[in-house]
Amino acid sequence: MGIDIKLKGEEKLAENINKKIARLSNTGTAMAQVVLVAYKDVLDHFAKEEGGNSKKWKAMKNNARFKIVRKDRESYIKTESRVKLLQDTGSLKNSISFKFGKDFAIVGTNKIYAAAQNFGLPPRVIKPKNKKFLRYAIDGNTMVFSKNKKNITTTLPGRPFMWVSNSAISIIAKEVGNYAFQ
Repeated sequence: MGIDIKLKGEEKLAENINKKIARLSNTGTAMAQVVLVAYKDVLDHFAKEEGGNSKKWKAMKNNARFKIVRKDRESYIKTESRVKLLQDTGSLKNSISFKFGKDFAIVGTNKIYAAAQNFGLPPRVIKPKNKKFLRYAIDGNTMVFSKNKKNITTTLPGRPFMWVSNSAISIIAKEVGNYAFQ
């Protein structure tokens, strides 16, 4: 006495499985969704000036921007007190780009100084290279121009911007799950 089981719609089931396998072999659409969520999340870190775990970026003690302004043969220094961190010129933020393919999603920047801004730098000595003097701030309102080759020790705090938040990871997981089981 044996058991004989026949499934109705075997062909339909096999066809459905083969469609899922074909869909999962090229995940380019899912990667496009993943990279856009990650890209928007990184740009959001600039707007909020925050690193991982929603920690605010540390401002340097001398967080002032100085401009030399020339007016009718006169020069003076203009101080802008609160500049958004990592957004003085917008060059770093504007350099953030993305790329994706059938099996990858990348968000990054081509700026050489991006890693130093993201991870920070240990104390180091800075000195003039191409000019006869060094220009630096000693507090929020004072700009110093040193004609002698005075060395200054400085530290750059890390301001993580290249990370993906937990909320973005949840959205990405949902998007990938929806793609895989559609």
